[in-house]
Amino acid sequence: MTGYKQTPDHIEKRRLAMTTPLSERFWEKVDASGDCWIWTASVTKLGYGQINIHGRPIGAHRVAYELLVGPIPEGLVIDHLKQIG
Repeated sequence: MTGYKQTPDHIEKRRLAMTTPLSERFWEKVDASGDCWIWTASVTKLGYGQINIHGRPIGAHRVAYELLVGPIPEGLVIDHLKQIG
């Protein structure tokens, strides 16, 4: 069995993810220059944006809602207003 070797770049990226505020990490991955906000980072197989928080992938649309509005109320479905593609 082969172990996973972390490169210095990988280690630095993880360190920054742990020390950089979520809002800063999130908004640097959003292109808001047009009518639609475009997620420019990691996406799921279905094309949904995602960002890692404490090692777990969380939907970018959910994080955007919580950063802009607050906690998502139980039963509220957060979805995109416009599909791309």
